[in-house]
Amino acid sequence: MGAKYRPERLVMMIDFNKVQLDGAMNDIMPLDSLVDKFKAFGWNVAPRCFNGHDTQDILESFTWMDSVGAWPKAVIYDTIKGKGVSFMEGKSAWHGAPIDDKSYAEGRPQLVADLERKEAAL
Repeated sequence: MGAKYRPERLVMMIDFNKVQLDGAMNDIMPLDSLVDKFKAFGWNVAPRCFNGHDTQDILESFTWMDSVGAWPKAVIYDTIKGKGVSFMEGKSAWHGAPIDDKSYAEGRPQLVADLERKEAAL
């Protein structure tokens, strides 16, 4: 519908973490090129995938969004499921699963430490 009606301000931001509920995407349902798929449906797609864990790269994606006048737009962010929590990174078991108190207590300090490192770098 986005390509048909071309609504202004429609941007799809895709978190491409390559994991789904049952396992690695390539083992279960390979998607091939998301860029080609969106282009085939008439979307204006960013010329590259951006690192969804890198603030500067995310800001660059916003610059691309602002520079392209045609709608709809799609931006793909290459991410890692559970990034920053050692026991969750890349694990499909955590895709949509609730977190228990023990896992929260173990994972939260890792995320806080990562955030503090990023803030210090600003």
